[in-house]
Amino acid sequence: MTLLLLACTPEVEPFSLSCPDPGQPQVELPADDAPHTEDVEWFYWTGHLLDTSGRWYGFEHTVFVYQLPGYTATSAHMALTDISGDTFEYDVAYEHGELPEATVDGFELLVEGSVAEGGSGADHLEGSTPSASWTLDLAGQETVLQHGDGYHDYEEGGYTWYYSRPRMTVAGELVIDGGARQVSGQAWFDHQWGELGGVTTEGWDWFALQLDDGREVMLFLTHSGGLVGGSVSSESGTCELLEDEFTVTEAGWWTSPNTGCLYPMGWQIRVGEETLTLTPVREDQELASDYRTYWEGAVTISGDQDGRGYVEMAGRCE
Repeated sequence: MTLLLLACTPEVEPFSLSCPDPGQPQVELPADDAPHTEDVEWFYWTGHLLDTSGRWYGFEHTVFVYQLPGYTATSAHMALTDISGDTFEYDVAYEHGELPEATVDGFELLVEGSVAEGGSGADHLEGSTPSASWTLDLAGQETVLQHGDGYHDYEEGGYTWYYSRPRMTVAGELVIDGGARQVSGQAWFDHQWGELGGVTTEGWDWFALQLDDGREVMLFLTHSGGLVGGSVSSESGTCELLEDEFTVTEAGWWTSPNTGCLYPMGWQIRVGEETLTLTPVREDQELASDYRTYWEGAVTISGDQDGRGYVEMAGRCE
């Protein structure tokens, strides 16, 4: 597999909204880059990095905002997969009773020393795990309104607004093993907010795939209802919604020695006439916390197309 990782400093491009033609979009940018007042909201970055020696890493940097009756909090989940070194570690931080300050056309999310700030397709992250830390700048304004116009009502009850920037260029510094390393790569950004309690209880599998031919594939499946949303997009601004034009088949299973939870481990995804084989870079990429335990991991893509991506499995460890 060839990794298409860019070593240049990120540059911001004009906005483009797609999937397909939003018509009357339910997401307004850049205003909706800012935090909202819904029950649950998350700002989600995952990506692949290379340092100057060719060492390969996957990272997750996520901020959750909860505004539930009787409970308010902001939480940061940060994870680093040292793919070349075959290690994985993570950290979960909370600010109970704290909510982000009001911002205009952007966000400033500070949780116990971690930083996620930006908007308009130019973001800055500062995060850490027990033995690593990073400072990353991201840019990329290809923006996909998931579900066509950026809004969806769940069969399980509740609703969501949801958009992605599926191919952001990354440049920055990673400190690991006591040394600073310059890194570059590509990341996927998801921003979602709404009444998400029903679908959270149901659980889901989420696939964010960046193909080497310049396309991106998103699939979001609940454990009982199947496909909730899916799209195939590209840097040129084209986007197609997926409904029945795909299948997902588990290729194996893994039981976590840490929690005893059972997860699929490897997949074959057929989209249209193409078959993609997803292989986790390592089995143990599980994040366990008192609130929720889930698997979020880097994968490689082979088959009819090469690439790399991230997969999340939530609700398989309850």
